[in-house]
Amino acid sequence: MIKRSLLALCACLVAGAATADDKWEVTTSMEMAGMPFQMPATKQVLCLAPGEQGSEKMVPVDKNCKLKSFTQSGNTSRFKVECAPPQQMTGEGEITVIGKESYKGQLRAKGNMQGQAFDMKISYAGKKIGSCAASENTVTKAKVQAAQMQAQVGQSCKQMVDGMTWQLADQMASSCPTLKADLCKKAKAEFSRLGNDADGLRNFQEERQDWSQLAGYCGVDTAALQARACTNAKAKKLWGSVATFCGDEAEALAAANCTGRSYTVIMMSEYGPLCEAYKDKVVVAGGGTAPASGGSAAKLNQAIDGINKLRGLFGK
Repeated sequence: MIKRSLLALCACLVAGAATADDKWEVTTSMEMAGMPFQMPATKQVLCLAPGEQGSEKMVPVDKNCKLKSFTQSGNTSRFKVECAPPQQMTGEGEITVIGKESYKGQLRAKGNMQGQAFDMKISYAGKKIGSCAASENTVTKAKVQAAQMQAQVGQSCKQMVDGMTWQLADQMASSCPTLKADLCKKAKAEFSRLGNDADGLRNFQEERQDWSQLAGYCGVDTAALQARACTNAKAKKLWGSVATFCGDEAEALAAANCTGRSYTVIMMSEYGPLCEAYKDKVVVAGGGTAPASGGSAAKLNQAIDGINKLRGLFGK
């Protein structure tokens, strides 16, 4: 609702920047703080009526909104808008006419929608592309604008599903009724697949710091997920993932397979990643614990990593 109102406001603002019977192509783009992507720009063609130049009619407002001020200085007009709940917001904007055939402008709005604060910037640019009859606007303008807005919202919702971007899904529910269901369907399928791919799940968790919040939002049982990953990691001897997902069992495995052996030997064995994860607890041959990273130990680790990579090329 708020997005439709703001875009409608932007589209109408262009009317004052043109002369009678002028056909304009208007490009509108929107940015909202907190969104992980920029909403796609839209274009529309308007046939603009006469008599609106330089007046407050350049800034039509919703019934819940009031125009508080409108000033002009040279070829630039500035204004403020205040809107009451449920889409409470305040906005400041301006338009600048450039010559006779183009203009640019922006509207910055802040407010609260369904308990969620937002900060939105709308930019627009227009250019004259020909002539027309002003009456063309009266029937087609609203339909064209509504269709373009629906297409823009649909594309934004698809991007959120594709990226499993859950953070603003609830706020977008009125515009995209199936957004949460579609997003969580994809997330659950991905988590189900990763439960049988322990290394894949570990990489996913490293890449997405919000993985647990995503799982919680979609009702995924993280404890069961990690238990499956542990079983998978043990079956495939993925000892780095065993250390990540198997908890006390991983520590017991490290104690059984790493204790009493020299650091060089244990790090070159298949249990190297597991021993590395528990190096502060595993007792090595000769007493003490595995050496901390840094200095000669770091160089040794680099050499061992190289050996393990070569080993992987030809199998274990």
